[in-house]
This record gives sequence, C-alpha cells and structure tokens, in this order.
Amino acid sequence: MDKKKLKLLVNRDEGHKLDFKLKIDLDLESGRKELAKDVCAIANSRGGRGHIIIGVEDNVFCNN
Repeated sequence: MDKKKLKLLVNRDEGHKLDFKLKIDLDLESGRKELAKDVCAIANSRGGRGHIIIGVEDNVFCNN
C-alpha cells in the first residue's frame, strides 16, 4: 500500500471494512483471538475486502 492510500484510510472513520489497532499482542491467546475475530468480520462483510491498520489508535486522525 502506498502512503497516499494509507493516509486516506487513516483519516476515515472505522467501519465494517476498516479497523484501527494501536497494537496487537500475538503472544497472548486473547490477542490472537481478537485479531482472528476482526479478520473474519472484515472477510465476511459485503465484498469481503477491507483493512486492519496496526499502529493507529481507534478514532484518532492523523494529518501527516
């Protein structure tokens, strides 16, 4: 993904096809389950394509 597309996504609100995660902890079972749940939710949404952006806090907009 290029910077322009990432910037556009980060400036949008979360929804059925877009989810922000500040961090994921794959060392914990709860972290793995949360990621799997989010991937499944996006995959099962209409059209089946979406984005999970890691490193961005929920509902925080970046203008960089």
